Amino acid sequence: MCGNGHVEPGETCDDANTTSGDGCSAACQLEFSCPPGQVTFIQTSTDGPLLIPDAAGPPGAQSVIQLADSYVVSRAVVVVNAISHTRLSDVGISLITPAATTVTLVSGNGGDADEYVSTIFDPAAPTAITAGTAPYRGRYQPQGPLGNVHGQSSKGAWTLRVTDSTTPWGGVLKSWTIAMCGN
Repeated sequence: MCGNGHVEPGETCDDANTTSGDGCSAACQLEFSCPPGQVTFIQTSTDGPLLIPDAAGPPGAQSVIQLADSYVVSRAVVVVNAISHTRLSDVGISLITPAATTVTLVSGNGGDADEYVSTIFDPAAPTAITAGTAPYRGRYQPQGPLGNVHGQSSKGAWTLRVTDSTTPWGGVLKSWTIAMCGN
């Protein structure tokens, strides 16, 4: 049900409203476009939900989206469809490219809040994630330079790694989406 704040099958985002123009359309689709002549990729993970172990456990949860087509990436946006965690300031979220480039999307931000819901990490967003407030819904600039993926091949395993820096709390990564332009 679009607008309920939960990303469900057929949705690429759901920011708890049905208003277009905020990064997530009235039909709960990511508002993302590429320049003329470029290919648009939008792919959502299917390997969740995944447990995010606390710091005493394994080193985080890793969700992989495998892309078969090979294009040169010119723009990339990452959507965290849903992460629940007791304390977001313990959470780190990174994107790892097939070329092994790691981009920190957010780390140590959010205090005692507990959710990322349809959080769109977009370098062109008007607000930095560090200036936002939880629950993080909508478009935010990531902490790290997402532009570092530009020029890389789209083909291969794109990994979202979610870590927890302290004990005793863990969390859950439901799913995520990657959107890219390429030629």
